[in-house]
Amino acid sequence: MPRLITPSSFIKKGGQVGCICDTADLKLRRINLVQNLMTQHDLEALTVLACPACRGRLFPVEPLGQVRCGSCRREYNYQGGIWRFLLPQQQAYYHPFLQNYRPARQADGWERADESYYLNLPEIAATDPQAPLWRLRRRSYALLMQASGLGQGQYALDLGSGCGWLSRRLAEAGWRPLAFDLNLEGGDGLEGGAIYLEKAGVGFVRGQAAMHTLPLKDQTIALGVANGSFHYTRPELVLPEIYRVLIPGGLFIINDSPVYTQAAAGRAMVSELAARLQAKSGVNPVWPDGEGYLLLAETQNQLEKYGFEVQLRWPERPWSGAKRAARRLLHPGSRQQARFPLFLARK
Repeated sequence: MPRLITPSSFIKKGGQVGCICDTADLKLRRINLVQNLMTQHDLEALTVLACPACRGRLFPVEPLGQVRCGSCRREYNYQGGIWRFLLPQQQAYYHPFLQNYRPARQADGWERADESYYLNLPEIAATDPQAPLWRLRRRSYALLMQASGLGQGQYALDLGSGCGWLSRRLAEAGWRPLAFDLNLEGGDGLEGGAIYLEKAGVGFVRGQAAMHTLPLKDQTIALGVANGSFHYTRPELVLPEIYRVLIPGGLFIINDSPVYTQAAAGRAMVSELAARLQAKSGVNPVWPDGEGYLLLAETQNQLEKYGFEVQLRWPERPWSGAKRAARRLLHPGSRQQARFPLFLARK
């Protein structure tokens, strides 16, 4: 039976946390520590982390590599530097999505073997096939960092973090990021975040979690960002959770989600994307939740409904409006093109 560990049971050394073991199977425990050693950032995050099922307080247990809820007694693993906070029913629900997600992303060119690609994000080579998308993302990123400012040691939540490139940049700006995503695997997933912890000189916490059951205590987060991910959520479930965990005056930013004023255009885009990914990867893409796009007025209204004060920022160039107008004249039957505003929602 795992044993609860009190703070005095830990040794802090070299930015990592070990456990004082006094049992005969010390060798086995040392192996376990090597595999599941919590960083100082992970241990400190226990002050804000909570059970996703009941929001109870979490305690490390021995052998190290697990935490247990002090209320409902559920246990959650810490493996390979990543917290595993999906509940059993969520693991079953998201299995079809996770099974197809990585092959589709690989086929679409999002997973790379070159470490320098990840270490330079959001900057990439102008000749890269993804360069047009990252040009827009860099403009969104600049507005995001301008709005969020310096962290001063406060916690920031990076939802749909992928490899954690944004968490790395937030950490450099003085935030204490919590990078949450559903996908664990590959350089494009939470596992890929190790490159920033090992080679970028920053630290942040990684966790597999669902957005509608955040493993966080109430009013502990100063900044939340849904970076290219909010269009895959159910806002009626996620927004109350975001509001719950934000401190008074906290900021929630939605960015890099495709936004339309016409639902038909959003549905057409999703169909086109699904067909393209299927042709490239040979798998049928499955969305985790949500429609795969946002509607401008509806998203604003939903944010206000749940108590947020909302402002919009547009990462577009001055001539973007003229280009859209010209496109409508030249191609009157084409669908509406997505826009990518930032929703700045203040609690």
